[in-house]
Amino acid sequence: MKKVVCTSFLLIAGVICVRIPELSSRSNGLQLTSNYTGAPGFSNCTQCHSGTPNSGTGSIEVIPDVPSTGYVPGQTYQISVVLKSSGNNQAKYGFMLAAMQGNSYKGTLQAIDNSCAVEPNGRWITHTPSGNTGGTSTKIFTFNWVAPAPGTGNVNLYAAGNCANGNGSDSGDLIYYLTTPVVLAEQQSTSEAESTGPFVTFHPNPVRDQLQLLAPGRQLEAYAIFDLTGALRKHGRLPALSQATLDLTDLSMGSYIILVRDHQGHAQYERLIKY
Repeated sequence: MKKVVCTSFLLIAGVICVRIPELSSRSNGLQLTSNYTGAPGFSNCTQCHSGTPNSGTGSIEVIPDVPSTGYVPGQTYQISVVLKSSGNNQAKYGFMLAAMQGNSYKGTLQAIDNSCAVEPNGRWITHTPSGNTGGTSTKIFTFNWVAPAPGTGNVNLYAAGNCANGNGSDSGDLIYYLTTPVVLAEQQSTSEAESTGPFVTFHPNPVRDQLQLLAPGRQLEAYAIFDLTGALRKHGRLPALSQATLDLTDLSMGSYIILVRDHQGHAQYERLIKY
């Protein structure tokens, strides 16, 4: 486990000591510069820590709360990364996880507390300096993942972790990564949902600022808006009413896909144009 470095600059007025965080894959702080999840074509924590990965008696496990039927596009799910050091109370713990399809990153990762942070471009999530505390044989990191746009298909979760001894060097740490990704399948529409047909009217479309949702006889539940690359741009809960108004002033001009769900789980997708 490496530390931050303290660099001295000799100035006329004296010496200034500046703490510079080193952004690399370590349990002591953030790693936001590279994908070290062990995904195909990418390294794992041994990029900065010595040792043979998966050679210890511990383990890493990724537990998503996505049901066996698959994820629903636009739905938020909780994911936990569990690191175990088999009875050894490690001083620090670190991890990194990415949700991918091929070389593309899918869905939206969200930190729910100060133990995790998301890479600025949203590509992976990792531990923070305040969230890597150890002292036990098990460490759990929990965060959210918002499922990607309809038609995305299977998404693979890749993760690597570090059970660090806290000796201030890159040696003696235990590195683990998933040799097989956790696969999240997209839920297929049920015959019940398909038989209902369209139940929401979107007006106006094209839209400039305010979009009206009208669903007579239904109770709306949630919505999500994706761009045409499948990236989530906006989402939220809806009042349990048959109508709602969405403020889209913060969306850039362009084409999107909007998903709306009612309280019975029926979903409707629509092409949306913002001008």
